[in-house]
Amino acid sequence: MPDSPVDGAPTDHDLPDAVDYIVVGAGAAGCVVAARLTQDPGTTVLLLEAGGQLDEDVVSVPGRFRELEAAPSVYEDLTPPQDGLGGRRIALHTGRGLGGGSSINALGWFHGSPSDYDGWSEDGAPGWGWEQVLPHLRASEDHELGASTWHGATGPMSVTGPRHLHPLAVAFVAAGEHRGLAVTDDLNGDVREGVGLAQSNTRDGRRWSVVDGYLGPAGERENLRLHTGTPVARLLVDGSRVRGVLTGGPRPREVRARTGVVLCAGAVRTPHLLMLSGIGPAEHLSEHGIDVVSDVPGVGANLHDHPMVPTLWPLTDAPALRDSSSADPWTSYRLLRRGPLSTVGQGVAVLRTRPEDASPDVQLAMGLLGPDAGAPPSDLEAMVCLVALLAPRSRGTVRLASADPEADPVVDPRYLSHPEDGDRLRAGVRHLMSIFTAPSLSTLTGPALGLGAEPDDAELTAFVTAQATSYWHLVGTARLGTGPLGVVDPLTMRVRGTTGLFVADASLFPTITRGNTHAPTIAVAERASQLLGTAR
Repeated sequence: MPDSPVDGAPTDHDLPDAVDYIVVGAGAAGCVVAARLTQDPGTTVLLLEAGGQLDEDVVSVPGRFRELEAAPSVYEDLTPPQDGLGGRRIALHTGRGLGGGSSINALGWFHGSPSDYDGWSEDGAPGWGWEQVLPHLRASEDHELGASTWHGATGPMSVTGPRHLHPLAVAFVAAGEHRGLAVTDDLNGDVREGVGLAQSNTRDGRRWSVVDGYLGPAGERENLRLHTGTPVARLLVDGSRVRGVLTGGPRPREVRARTGVVLCAGAVRTPHLLMLSGIGPAEHLSEHGIDVVSDVPGVGANLHDHPMVPTLWPLTDAPALRDSSSADPWTSYRLLRRGPLSTVGQGVAVLRTRPEDASPDVQLAMGLLGPDAGAPPSDLEAMVCLVALLAPRSRGTVRLASADPEADPVVDPRYLSHPEDGDRLRAGVRHLMSIFTAPSLSTLTGPALGLGAEPDDAELTAFVTAQATSYWHLVGTARLGTGPLGVVDPLTMRVRGTTGLFVADASLFPTITRGNTHAPTIAVAERASQLLGTAR
């Protein structure tokens, strides 16, 4: 391999004519697939990434992740007006560059609930239940808690608790316990409902992305080629056989795949590329003058996300809290890899808003940094807490705007279009307000901005409608399964109606997992890689 993946990439005219596998997208899933496939020295892999290498000085510092939430580090899609959110348009940022979301996210590491995966298996994706997926979650982990039923200790992804614990996190956990939540030291362990501390993909106070865990170690292999700055315009199809890709940009190139093409471009770009290539809902493709290769209605359907509501709680004794946290964050970080810059996630609560539910449906996540949608004024110091709906029922679509590969797709999640989603989010906010009345927090914070101390139902509805936004956990648009909206065969990873075409990213999720989607995406890519290896 002429260049290490983390040091650079060959120029476009160095593209090979043919390889065994072409992997499209070097994000969380693509890096896993490329690394696993090239463990076989007889298998050649070309990994194509539309974006570039991100600034490691920014990427590696957890507390600087907000600096990566703009182009060119992300795709900046914007939804149509969302009826359930008062007609607002929502920014949907997905990773663009080496590591994808793994390099730009807030580092949360959550498996989700075992019932999530068992639900996949029961709903048309045999072989994808908890019993089958857990080994891949464990195989991905180098967990500071050590090897156990739930965790691995020798995998590529370093997982730790907060390296810096803010006093507000201690107060948050105490407040959750005061309100009846079980305190747990591992929300990915025996107790997955309660209050505790977030786990993150970090090592020694720095971000540990899939570039660190998977792509870097694979970079010395002669059978792996990486090209950044190389978008794919469409798939090369002969009948129903996918034989390679046509790259985009000013100098298009055809590259052939002897075994197959694996799409790992994410829940927006994977269905977009499928439709551009004639694989998707036939009527929609014909509207854009695209010849239909395979009529697969589920392509671009089933889009969903964790909608979340950011809340801000002004601090009543900000100087004391700030000083007890870190007098000089940059000095602490440079010398010790500690302090606020070493950590994003802090206290987390996972709970049920309805006692009759079998699994939790809301996550309350506090942090030291707030989202732009609710960023406080510069003269206000506030605690941030996000209320995320873990099991949304609303579904949207990804659709073509035109047949031009450079035109952005139309991404419409239809947030809160199912009435139950709004009900559960409002209930989540009420639970959060109850936690903030507990003594450990009420002495440190004032009422949430825009909510008041005791909002009635109408005020709470208005607040959620005005504030709800994306958690940037988009999934589901090329779902595993055998039903009418199934796109990918769960036993072979092949796209329906084609040969030589596979998917291995978050597009596959039949339903979203109950927690941040980074760890499940890696596990899905791990299992998909295993199935690809046995299906040759």
